[in-house]
Amino acid sequence: MKRPYVPGLAALTALAVLPVLPATTATAAPPPVGNGRIVFSRDYAVNHELWSMNPDGSKPKNLTNTAGIQELSPVPSPDGKRIAFTRYGAGPDSLWVMNADTTGLAVVPGSGDADDPAWSPDGKRLAYTCREPVSPFNGHICVRDVTGGNSQLLTAAPAGASDASPTWSPDGGRIVFTRYSGGSGRLLALTLKTLSLDPLTPAVAGRHDGYPDFSPDGKQLAFSRYENNGLGSSLYRIPATGGAEKLIIAGPPIVNDTYLIQPAWSPDGKLIAYSAADDDGGFGTIWTVTPDGKSPTQLTFGTQTDIEPDWLLA
Repeated sequence: MKRPYVPGLAALTALAVLPVLPATTATAAPPPVGNGRIVFSRDYAVNHELWSMNPDGSKPKNLTNTAGIQELSPVPSPDGKRIAFTRYGAGPDSLWVMNADTTGLAVVPGSGDADDPAWSPDGKRLAYTCREPVSPFNGHICVRDVTGGNSQLLTAAPAGASDASPTWSPDGGRIVFTRYSGGSGRLLALTLKTLSLDPLTPAVAGRHDGYPDFSPDGKQLAFSRYENNGLGSSLYRIPATGGAEKLIIAGPPIVNDTYLIQPAWSPDGKLIAYSAADDDGGFGTIWTVTPDGKSPTQLTFGTQTDIEPDWLLA
């Protein structure tokens, strides 16, 4: 499962070791053509590997099958031709890419200890959670070319704070991420042209908003909200510019130790894939639901832990 939340409150800071460079708006990807297979991470208690399956859960396929190397956080490129993911145990750099057919495996040089990759709409850059050079214990938001160059540090979290789970808007102009601080987590939007930062959800003690994902048209964000008052973790959606939130689907009470997390919009915008998992990776299954909370459907079964779903194009 993705690394645990660390409460955080980060300020945008330009550091000499990794300066903030001018940011430009990426060209938006062409409209999706339809829903393809779902990619996800599967854990057999000893090894994380990447898998894919049809949108109804049929014909599962192991994409990596690399014993002793952990692969997580798969994210298809906007054109559906490549998959970015994190890979641990294969060298000092954790970000990797490969073609959707599993050929062309390549490291993203200089990515270091990284997590949560997110493609720019033009497929040339990756935003991700980084931990150096500011602090190896806190998360920050970085961006670099898929080829490894043109690195930028976009947020620098101070000690005891953490930024995580970036998602890139379809028009390329903003990156939305979660900032954890003081016992809460909220969604923030970073405008790349100006580096201005705008809150999308409020900071509420005991509430953690995480795993944001843009709808294909860029008008909405889906996210997971955990509340430690016994309500557990549920999925919500809000306008991409902030505003009134709407419940997608409520999770079970916290005593059930099952959390609804990691929502991912389908390319046609009609479904949201998500994982229902416990907080220590002991179990997890992949589901889909409509943005209005209808027809929740379980796609994976068994004793393995399935998490972090996302969609390829048809």
